[in-house]
Amino acid sequence: MTNKLLLKAALWVAFSVYLRLIRQANFMKKLTFLILLLFPAIVIAQSSFSGIVKDAKTKQPLPFATLLTDIGLGEITDADGKFVIQSEETIAEITISYVGYESKRIQISPENSYYSILLQPTTEQLNEVLVLAKENPAIQIIKNAIAKKDKNHIQKALKSFQYRSYNKFIVSANPDSISGKIDSVFIIKKGKKTFDRIDSTNYNFKRRIEKSHLYLTEKISEHKFQRGKNKKETILASRMAGFQEPVYEFLALDIENFTFYDEVYTLLGNKYINPLARNALKNYNYKLLDTIVHQKDSTFMVYYKPKRTSEAVGLEGVLYINSRNHALTKGIAQLKGIVHVKAEQQFEYLSTYNIWFPMETQISIQKGNNKSPVKLFGSITFNAGKANDSLIRTNQRDPSDISYLLSTTRNSDIKINQPVKVINSAASIEVDEQVSTRSDQYWNQYRTDSISRRGLETYRYIDSLSQEEGAERKLNIARKILKGYYPTRYFDFDLSQLINFNNYEGFRLGFGGITNSNFSKSFRFEGYAAYGFKDREIKYRLGAAARLSKINNTWIGVSYTDDLREAAKIDFLFDDTSFSLINPRNLNISQFYGYRIYSVNFEHDIFPNVESKVQLRHGKFNTKFDYLFLNGGEIFDDYNLTTAAVAIKWTPFSKYMNSPVGKIAVKNGFPKITAQVSKS
Repeated sequence: MTNKLLLKAALWVAFSVYLRLIRQANFMKKLTFLILLLFPAIVIAQSSFSGIVKDAKTKQPLPFATLLTDIGLGEITDADGKFVIQSEETIAEITISYVGYESKRIQISPENSYYSILLQPTTEQLNEVLVLAKENPAIQIIKNAIAKKDKNHIQKALKSFQYRSYNKFIVSANPDSISGKIDSVFIIKKGKKTFDRIDSTNYNFKRRIEKSHLYLTEKISEHKFQRGKNKKETILASRMAGFQEPVYEFLALDIENFTFYDEVYTLLGNKYINPLARNALKNYNYKLLDTIVHQKDSTFMVYYKPKRTSEAVGLEGVLYINSRNHALTKGIAQLKGIVHVKAEQQFEYLSTYNIWFPMETQISIQKGNNKSPVKLFGSITFNAGKANDSLIRTNQRDPSDISYLLSTTRNSDIKINQPVKVINSAASIEVDEQVSTRSDQYWNQYRTDSISRRGLETYRYIDSLSQEEGAERKLNIARKILKGYYPTRYFDFDLSQLINFNNYEGFRLGFGGITNSNFSKSFRFEGYAAYGFKDREIKYRLGAAARLSKINNTWIGVSYTDDLREAAKIDFLFDDTSFSLINPRNLNISQFYGYRIYSVNFEHDIFPNVESKVQLRHGKFNTKFDYLFLNGGEIFDDYNLTTAAVAIKWTPFSKYMNSPVGKIAVKNGFPKITAQVSKS
């Protein structure tokens, strides 16, 4: 529940910044605009064009047709038959081929940036209806790929590996895809079209995206894997537009973490049957699209699509399978609904180890062409909204039609079967203390894709908007309030101490909190003071702790408390972390013990999802209600007590990150199992 509320808070902050981006765009001078516009043409003479491939007779698009340029660059069309080709070299000609159709050559002209290509079907065109397995060559190819999965899966075939990755995440649009004209909006009333207003959204949007992206983040990580250990990611550098310190929950989001070799294919938080799973043949239809011949071997292009249709969109795409070792050389998966999601992973052959290693992963999200719902990140569902038939616009496309999200990750510095140290007791994601303070020289050293002037302008513009809106501060406040604290620079106030009520103290007003990571990442101090208006007594607590290990989240602390405790209450070291300003249950409580205790506390992560706490305490207790204890002929209404407690918490399906602000649960899985032993 907390993660969902935090996500909503983050989206609210991002949306407010976006509104300012559209509403208060400060346009640069014409000269600067001209330089930005001409800069790509001055620096690089490149070919860039797009188009669609269709059946010449039916005019239906041909998904996953093969395009080969005269400079050796290859590409395929998407599920809608569309393609985009970009190259730093000049392209003069492309050849388009598709199984069951005649190949066609097209001359590329610098004056034309869009091509509609029609292919003529041959007499031996394949029937779209799936034939028997023994007659379908794709079935045997898929069976061979499944049988050799373990030999081609890097986490099973290799003892260890490590590499560095550079990720660029952008939200953007192509300026040429939208009209910059002022939009006139009309409304239909009683059958008559009446002018309603002038809408300059498209005009402002086009001017803005000509200069910068809508949003941009970058990340550099180091990945380590040792067989039998956890896979470990260390985030070395992060830069997020609008934030001086990264949003750590976003860094842990599984945007491009997927593989075609697992039984379950996870795409943007949702799980699907993998097209190379053991039972994949029961769930997918396969069709051989083409065979690409190389010098030593060849690559099969196999199209897959779910056998059964459902309300939710299923995976479809293309697998490029090497003919010699039946390993993936490239994999494409798509969700084609109201939102179009495309995931693409490319592999590179490392001959020394006879393995195809994943080198680039790319995921794109944009508006789709049909009304089928698409679910992302487990809980966010995109459905078709109801169109307003009474509104008419002069412009046919708006920013949402041509905006897209693109996440690209490229791997480098690959080391295989060399000594790698992976600590099982550490969190699966570690964030370096210098993650947000890396120099430009450091970024340029590890960027596999240089940042453009448009990207730099994105940082400058979003940073200025975010600073003006106070977006980072708002998000930090939202994050802390959901945990029951209000943050200041060095101290977080405990909101649960502000006001309480019970039948013994009456109204209880308090003040307290804990130091945050800005004060110190190795020490923390906490405390509170409260006053009950009915019993007219002051209660308080003082405590301090030191961190012994960041990797294992190990802390040791001491405290002194003078307060009240509810009679018959069982103290759990792993308390419920949910927060509410007012607890109605306290209205019925009137029986309390008073206590003054000294305590020593120790907490340590045995594994990321196995936490332990130990507590030793000694103090004096006295009853605040009619109660006496008979022991050996003596009657007591107060007593001294020393106790020791050990507690273990196991969250087998949760995932954690160690960040500069502490341990963060980036995935809350269930069940959560707690065991505790106490001895007096």
